[in-house]
Amino acid sequence: MARLDTQVRSGTQPKFVDPGTVAGFASKLTSLQKRLLLTGLVALASMACSAADAPGTLGQHTSNLDRGTLDPDTEAVFALQIAVPNPRLCSAVLVAPNVFLTARHCLAVDAEVEVVCGETPLDRLVEADAISLGNALAPLDAPLSSSPAVARIDVPPDGEDVCGYDIALVLLAENLDTQPLPVRLERGPEVGERYTAVGYGQSAARDGSRAGLRMRLEDRLVRCVGTPCSPPAGATEFGGGDGVCLGDSGGPAIDPEGRVFGIASRSAEGCKTPIYTSLAAFDAWLDPLLDEAAELGDYERASRDLTVEPEPEPEPEPELEPIPSSEPPPRRLGETCSDQRACEPALACVYETTPTEARCRPRCHEDADCPDAQVCDAEALVCWTPARDAEAGCRLGQTPRSAGVPSLMLLMAVVCIGRRRSRRP
Repeated sequence: MARLDTQVRSGTQPKFVDPGTVAGFASKLTSLQKRLLLTGLVALASMACSAADAPGTLGQHTSNLDRGTLDPDTEAVFALQIAVPNPRLCSAVLVAPNVFLTARHCLAVDAEVEVVCGETPLDRLVEADAISLGNALAPLDAPLSSSPAVARIDVPPDGEDVCGYDIALVLLAENLDTQPLPVRLERGPEVGERYTAVGYGQSAARDGSRAGLRMRLEDRLVRCVGTPCSPPAGATEFGGGDGVCLGDSGGPAIDPEGRVFGIASRSAEGCKTPIYTSLAAFDAWLDPLLDEAAELGDYERASRDLTVEPEPEPEPEPELEPIPSSEPPPRRLGETCSDQRACEPALACVYETTPTEARCRPRCHEDADCPDAQVCDAEALVCWTPARDAEAGCRLGQTPRSAGVPSLMLLMAVVCIGRRRSRRP
């Protein structure tokens, strides 16, 4: 189902992303799983997921998603995928021509879904060749022909607890042409400081929301620093603003001057109260590694805390006298519509297969806004009748909740199961 609102420029909206290695593990999936994966309707979650009443292939002509806006410009933020042993989707940020920073749990063989500070260790790392990286806005619609080769992975040597040590450096075998973002190592986060979050995570907090589009959330605020944070955090961490979801692990917190000063680690249920790892807290570990990477890559390292000059704001367009409108009256519920024939304000122009079939349908924010037997599409925000031949559901094993205030990992495991469970051999 695609939206044809006239104020949005035409073109097919990218759907669920695969960072380049779908072909590598798709052969292990069932036909139903492959179909769900390739249409972008795979349910992704750390503990449970569902795809009940999954619709057909959906396209959308708008970037007004629930948790942010599409980000075609921040090409230094990449989707990071682990193919084996447990497929997952995370985010990563290029901070030098041959260096990525990400969350360490994204590169772990296994990771706990719930975190209790002081009791949840980080698992051993995957092999370097299990990592795929790509920075397409939606790599599933533009699959990678290849992924940059990873030379090695470095992690802080003095701790393995998720709280405080959830950061990793990925060194590439070759330099990339993509312009990296500078890091901020001299000054740590400050309460009340504004930042922008970028990542490939879910577009909304609701279960089963699509992931894999590079999104950005602006005007986030640092709400706490270190151990006073809630949910609990380590001394090397800080708390940020709501909206960071599953799959945003490893994504950057970018200050107003364009510098990376934090890496997303985890959040509470519902994409609330995320926790970031502070780069300044790991200055003594990161600084020598960045010097070594510059020597290996044969480039001159940028000055510490280099700022990115903001682009000049365009001059305002001269005001023109309004031209009397001769547009036809808006279309009503159920009537055909197009870019030239818009719907009434309470309706949206959508189609399921081709634009020539587009009709006006009710806008909505939740299922209660829709007539009986119809549901509210989480992305297009219109009511529609779901298909009845693609019901499915899935759930991973539950992890018992520990005392205190546990928080959910932003770990994205690609998991799909058909209607019937099958026994493992």
